[in-house]
Amino acid sequence: MNQNTINKIKIVADIVKQHYEPERQDRCLLWCYRNVVNKLYPMSERTFWRYIKFAVDKLGYKFNIKDGYYLDETFSKMKPATIEKVKDVANEVLKLQAKEKTKSGVYQELIERTGFHLNNSSFNKYLRIAKTYLGYQFNL
Repeated sequence: MNQNTINKIKIVADIVKQHYEPERQDRCLLWCYRNVVNKLYPMSERTFWRYIKFAVDKLGYKFNIKDGYYLDETFSKMKPATIEKVKDVANEVLKLQAKEKTKSGVYQELIERTGFHLNNSSFNKYLRIAKTYLGYQFNL
């Protein structure tokens, strides 16, 4: 890895250490990314998570993170057929969001139109995976 990237990772990790509070849900790592890091060093959420993982694994930073990240583990275990379903859901959401509906409205219409068997939790997880790992952009 390039030394400049490693230096940026150290800076981002130091910023997170200053603002992250493990016992407070309103000062979680995601809050640090959205409210502090992204404003100072614009980057995608996925890049932020990679930087944090690198800082923990290679540089020895401690943020009280246990055993990696949920979405990384979930995505790495997904079968190709499930990834295709995530893509199908994401493509349908892109079609439906153009009609300026809320997230719950898009979910309801998606279930009615396509017959996908998704609960709301799975729907949200699929959208996050599509956005984080597959490069989809949603305006919901």
